[in-house]
Amino acid sequence: IKRSFIHNDQGVLTEIMDSTFSMGGFVSAAVLEVKYKDGLPFELTKSLVNKEEKKLIFKEKLHYTFRQKPN
Repeated sequence: IKRSFIHNDQGVLTEIMDSTFSMGGFVSAAVLEVKYKDGLPFELTKSLVNKEEKKLIFKEKLHYTFRQKPN
């Protein structure tokens, strides 16, 4: 298994890919895609990919609550 970290042009993480190979050939990959809004991750999507298809495993939406620190 080979783990790859994919970043955009600004150096922000956009994907983590775990690829499986057998006898030198690609078999499949588990791909975690990260989408951002206002500089924060807001959606995580995990898919399994092989030569024929891409299958969605899960999609999570992240919600944030910001609180001001008391003085």
